[in-house]
Amino acid sequence: MSSIHSLEKLPVETIQTIMIELADASALPALLKASPVFYQTFKSSETTIVNKLLMRQFGPDLLIHALAAFQSFTLNPQNTKDIKSFTDKCYTKDPFIPRINNLFEAINISKGHLYIQHFTSTFITAAFSKKGQTMYNRTSTLYTLSPVEITRIERSFYIFETYCNLSRSNKTLDVSSHLSDEEQYDLIFSKFAPWEVNQIGCIYTFLENEITPAFNDIESHDIGFTGISAIPGNRPLITIPQLLSRGLAPIYYLTQASTYSSRYMAIFPSSNSRHFPNNNLFSVLSSKLERPQTRHISRSELDITSSLFPDEDCGPSEAWLHTNVNHDSHDNGLTLGGGSECMREWGYVFWTYSRLYSWNFFVPPSIPPPPAQTPQIGHTLADFQMQLLLLEQQDRRRGRRIRRSGMEFSRKMSLFNAGGRGWWDKDDESQVVWPKGGPSPLDDEKARKMCKKCNQLKERRRKGKKKVACMAHALVLVMPGVRKGEGEEKLVVSAGPEVV
Repeated sequence: MSSIHSLEKLPVETIQTIMIELADASALPALLKASPVFYQTFKSSETTIVNKLLMRQFGPDLLIHALAAFQSFTLNPQNTKDIKSFTDKCYTKDPFIPRINNLFEAINISKGHLYIQHFTSTFITAAFSKKGQTMYNRTSTLYTLSPVEITRIERSFYIFETYCNLSRSNKTLDVSSHLSDEEQYDLIFSKFAPWEVNQIGCIYTFLENEITPAFNDIESHDIGFTGISAIPGNRPLITIPQLLSRGLAPIYYLTQASTYSSRYMAIFPSSNSRHFPNNNLFSVLSSKLERPQTRHISRSELDITSSLFPDEDCGPSEAWLHTNVNHDSHDNGLTLGGGSECMREWGYVFWTYSRLYSWNFFVPPSIPPPPAQTPQIGHTLADFQMQLLLLEQQDRRRGRRIRRSGMEFSRKMSLFNAGGRGWWDKDDESQVVWPKGGPSPLDDEKARKMCKKCNQLKERRRKGKKKVACMAHALVLVMPGVRKGEGEEKLVVSAGPEVV
């Protein structure tokens, strides 16, 4: 308490300077609760303190994007002109930085930055781990990143978040339903340089890879996901673009989920959650640059001065030009703004020119040696028989995979029609949840024998009528096991109730 008492005696200007030098705005409440003097000093200049604190934390180049992401979340546009007016203020070479009026807004902005920092760190780690998977010989040493490189990555995450907020539907305007991909591009990204659009495409590719394991887990093992999506006329319950359109916070919780239940709750939140549209940033970023008239652009038309955001380093522009102008842009299609998928995974348009030069990025890759010559197959009968045998083995393996996939799908549909929900695997059905917490009607032999519809089966068959049985008790067979013998796999179906 003596230290607090000593701080209270400091001049007001000194106390305000201490508040401005805090790590972020979320640390202010604890300081204000420590002494009434601190609280009174803060309230006397609240707007000035929070704005200077945010400016020190973010810097002028990044603060405008943090404010845009925060304000776009609460924006309720009545028409496309409102969105255009908002983006014109934020995405210009001389943007106007609005002032924050209170501590509550500053805390929310600082907390939102935690997601940006997390994904930035994860993106850098993933990008530098791609050594050996690209066409360029890059080192795996994780250099200390320059501030301009970190700003580029964080800025792209903020723009991604702003797009997600602006494209969410509301009672008045549904951007994703009423505007085409090109109209959305013109509305939000029209002033961006091609490599700046490509930077957002790199972020999209990274986030897509981040949520794919969790999405595949639910898609492969959730009975309801398979059953509802398979009903004729139904769309899939949810897609990866829809998950990405929710924004960084839901994506973060999905990437942190490691169990089926936590992943399911992250993908399918409560029914009272905010509506998320069916927008697709992938097609929006790809739509404009896939036009034939924009594929062939000379280097003189795209110099560093066309960059929307202040950047004295020419690394991103030179990397984009080297990849998408010098090389055949018809082959890569400028998907997500340019570059191949593996190049977007290591974020080739984020790094400084000196780093790219040290990676030999601008040096054309050496021509790989020709593949080893396969032995020529002759024209004897034995040669043709050997070739035919190899093709037959490939067909058998492909057929077994297709049959297994079909059997797994049929089993999940049978469980779905019988009322089962939850996680399922071909080797484990113990986690399937049945109505009212009861046992599985498919495995309850006693319940099957007591079922009136099942008992009518033999009588109806004697009369020559169509087979009839209870769907829950006689719809499916037990999943087949696999028995290996004599070099081939044979499917053995276990005994079970008769199938209708």
